[in-house]
Amino acid sequence: MITLESKQDCCGCHACVTICPRKCISMHADEEGFLYPSTDLNLCVDCHLCERACPMISPPVPPSTVPDGGDSSIKAYAARCRDERLKSNSASGGIFPVLAEQVLKEGGVVFGARWDEDFMAVRHDFITDMKDLHLLQGSKYIQSSMGNAFLLVQDFLKQGRKVLFSGTPCQISGLRKVIRKHSDRLITVDVACHSVPSPKVWQAFFRDLMSRNKISGATGVFMRKRTFDPQRGWRCDSFLVESGHSGKPAFQDSIYQTSYGLGFLEGLFSRPSCERCPAKNMASGSDITLGDFWGVENYFPDLSMQEGLSIIICKSPKAHALLDLVRDAFSILRSAEYEQAATHNEGLRFDPRKNPGRDSFFRRLVKCRSDRAAVRLMDSYFKPTLFTKVKTKLKSILKRIILMSSFQNLIH
Repeated sequence: MITLESKQDCCGCHACVTICPRKCISMHADEEGFLYPSTDLNLCVDCHLCERACPMISPPVPPSTVPDGGDSSIKAYAARCRDERLKSNSASGGIFPVLAEQVLKEGGVVFGARWDEDFMAVRHDFITDMKDLHLLQGSKYIQSSMGNAFLLVQDFLKQGRKVLFSGTPCQISGLRKVIRKHSDRLITVDVACHSVPSPKVWQAFFRDLMSRNKISGATGVFMRKRTFDPQRGWRCDSFLVESGHSGKPAFQDSIYQTSYGLGFLEGLFSRPSCERCPAKNMASGSDITLGDFWGVENYFPDLSMQEGLSIIICKSPKAHALLDLVRDAFSILRSAEYEQAATHNEGLRFDPRKNPGRDSFFRRLVKCRSDRAAVRLMDSYFKPTLFTKVKTKLKSILKRIILMSSFQNLIH
């Protein structure tokens, strides 16, 4: 039976719910908005399958480790999709839709994270038709609910269909623990994950944004969309909310200029288990890892991350075979080193850090009586106070005085 001594011991992957033969485990949101398992003791027979399936309690042994030059089966690539249509809905180089299209062409099934209809939550779902591929594209900085996704993967594999499953490293670990028999038809793709933020915080932020900007109904939400700015050129950090059918965004800003984007980046409202993730640093056992190739200009001066560029890390024969099938779909596919991307993308490596204000933020969030109050609370962690502004100004004045004094001493 799953017994949580600490909330750090659960990543919310739903493996325990899926594996339970008595169906006595269910997921429930806590006061921070994260889902945790609850067991009906009247139905539990202490079979311990849930414990063996939990990637936090018994992490799977990954089939590969971080590339160090000693494992020739692991290859990394800088990559960009050739098809502008596919790339336009992606946050980076448009790699996932290329892989997904190939699996769909073979009659397979693709799993990934998609928005609920009201954009208040993200859930894992599957598609079998290319026209629905856009639903699974793009960054969604919220923890997704897995529901019965792992069970559906099992069913499709039993039917003899190929399955491409994308998710966070901990979700891939959970799936591998549930799908205990090795299957050549299952290809797993994880993303460079910084952490998973609270759905509760997103909901307060999004409702407030809709209200303050008088947006009656959203038809699309893009947390990081590639856009072109006449002053800045290409950028891949645009947070867009679309409404109606005009094609013009009802709201647009850099995701990192919003309190939600800054809070995500700083881990202000991350799940507790993210502090000691057992699945990062190539430990999830995925076939493919995808991420942003930040800092690529340091190694390949002719390439630009701002135009959308991904790192692809292939770690299994299945991954190499799939990549070989889609090579012509890339405008850029260049051999690179894992360390080159990991140096600038902490989502690719094990880098635990807890925001010192995280616990106080959630204690104060419980006391907020409105979405506006919750967003003001988020803002307070990033917007400088009057004291901070005055302190910064005084420091600037003091520096000028010191410089002027030094200059006069040099003259005399």
